[in-house]
Amino acid sequence: MNKPAEEAGIPTFQTSGNEATDDQVSASADDLGYNENFVSFQSYQLYARTSGTRKKSDDPVIICLHGSGYGSDYWQEFCDYTSKMALTLRYDRAGWGESSGPQYQTPAEAVRDLYKVLDKLEISPPYIYIAHSYGGRIAREIFQHHVEDVAGAVLAETGQETVAKFDREQKRRHILRQRPLSVIRGNFLLDKNRQHHMGENDVTESAQQTQQERQFIEQWEAEDRKSKMEQLRLSKNAKFVEWSDVGHDVIMDRPKDVAEEVRWVLEQIISSADEIPNRSERIRDRLRSVLDCRPQ
Repeated sequence: MNKPAEEAGIPTFQTSGNEATDDQVSASADDLGYNENFVSFQSYQLYARTSGTRKKSDDPVIICLHGSGYGSDYWQEFCDYTSKMALTLRYDRAGWGESSGPQYQTPAEAVRDLYKVLDKLEISPPYIYIAHSYGGRIAREIFQHHVEDVAGAVLAETGQETVAKFDREQKRRHILRQRPLSVIRGNFLLDKNRQHHMGENDVTESAQQTQQERQFIEQWEAEDRKSKMEQLRLSKNAKFVEWSDVGHDVIMDRPKDVAEEVRWVLEQIISSADEIPNRSERIRDRLRSVLDCRPQ
């Protein structure tokens, strides 16, 4: 179900400079138009992959933020859709996937690394962030310190991660202001429910144990939904999407539908451009041309 929040407003785009370093970049391209990059730091390197095109420097770029235990491969099918809309970047955080380095970084360290990757690949703002699971914690760090670079966001099954110290303040301030935000909730307890039903058929499980399991599931379900809906307060232009037929891995299970939420964000940016005369021709028409190619 979709639950719109407030009417779209005008997002602001500002480019913040990144300090050059001695880091090196190596790149290769495959036959499908995907470009692979390894950005080297002093003691480790990060793997990044781009797809799609960016015709103008102020076209929004889609950036994928994976969760713990995941990596850039998780986004493959999703990126097949979004690459038709805009330049899309997916990468492995340090210690995950093809990237080396310390696996458990602070969110600030992860954001620092991402900005070095963006700098070395010469990918400037504005950015549309799509975050999954713990990737939402990285997104919140970005909102706190680089919100001027954000054009919009999709938070998919986020909220289970450690709550940021600035969580309440971001919601109070509507940190994204009028920037479009889509919050996606899957049925996080889908597997747990299945286990519960299996337990009901196990004659060795007592009625008391079964009742306790059911109560736990119901309580957790309510808390999970509440925490995700509260994320709508990050923006005054937000919507809530809920799918009961998939669990935590919404990106893998419903990539086309998640891509459509990114499309909604782009459409909201177009609506904002309509309200800015000097951006009408420059942004609106160009984005509409790419949005005409809907995922098949």
